[in-house]
Amino acid sequence: MKHRKRCIIPAEGFYEWLNKGSQKVPHYTKRADGQLMFFAGLWDCVQHEGSGKVYTYTIITTSSNSQLRFLHDRMPVILEPEGIRMWLDPAVSQWNDRLQRLLKSFEGELTVYPVTQEVGKVGNNSPSFVIPVNERKDGIRNAFGRQREMVVTPKSEHEQHGEKRRADTPLTEEKDIKSPPAKAAKTIKNSSAGRKSPKKGLTTAVTGGNRKITSFFTNERSSS
Repeated sequence: MKHRKRCIIPAEGFYEWLNKGSQKVPHYTKRADGQLMFFAGLWDCVQHEGSGKVYTYTIITTSSNSQLRFLHDRMPVILEPEGIRMWLDPAVSQWNDRLQRLLKSFEGELTVYPVTQEVGKVGNNSPSFVIPVNERKDGIRNAFGRQREMVVTPKSEHEQHGEKRRADTPLTEEKDIKSPPAKAAKTIKNSSAGRKSPKKGLTTAVTGGNRKITSFFTNERSSS
């Protein structure tokens, strides 16, 4: 297989778990320069009876470099551009020392940091899993902080009653300034006694009353 079925597996990074007693802490590793990683691999194809071809691959690992030794004793073989060309060269059909020398620890700079425990749950898949744990927590805390700022605090019953009293006060003062309805009715009766058309006086008084009632509702809508 290693003679003719060599392949590469591109990736942004990979996960590895750090054993801390009974706890396993997931870590994410990527290149410090932000470039893609190209893992050395081998591929194969099998044909099952009654089904189509199934292609599979495996990633070749090697000893960890000094940066990842605290995390695990093995790491994927990460190829540089020159090594990729040699690894995929179809003219090289026999395993040789040049290919063997490619299977070494990565010599470049890596970035390693702990990530969320969610990455270890089967079926989970999210781009947020590669965010460092401390940044992920800060982002969630800030999001909840913004939500708290947007929440309107309900007013107490005492405050509601206080606002109601303040809203009623101008209406009460306006009522005190205006003539009471009973007095206005008495004035209408007295003024109409000596006239031939009392309806005219009544209409004038009622019209004035409607004008006051309309003003009352207008003021109420304005205050509300």
